[in-house]
Amino acid sequence: MMGLWVLFGLVGVLFPRKMVDFWMGYAVEDGEDVEIKPWVYTVARIEGVVIVLWALRRRRRRRRQAATPGGTATSSVDAA
Repeated sequence: MMGLWVLFGLVGVLFPRKMVDFWMGYAVEDGEDVEIKPWVYTVARIEGVVIVLWALRRRRRRRRQAATPGGTATSSVDAA
């Protein structure tokens, strides 16, 4: 499942215009009357970066939890 999030985020980072245009096709009834501001594509790219970082961090956390005995990770605060 995390792989799908990474893929979705990468598409947003690499092809923000296609991603926004694709979803706008579903969001509006008449696409001819809608003008998208240029900053929307920048925000879509930033959103893609955030999604990729979130998914990778979550994957890393799960692997770390699986590697510890008992399946639960301890934080550095708990160890101190």
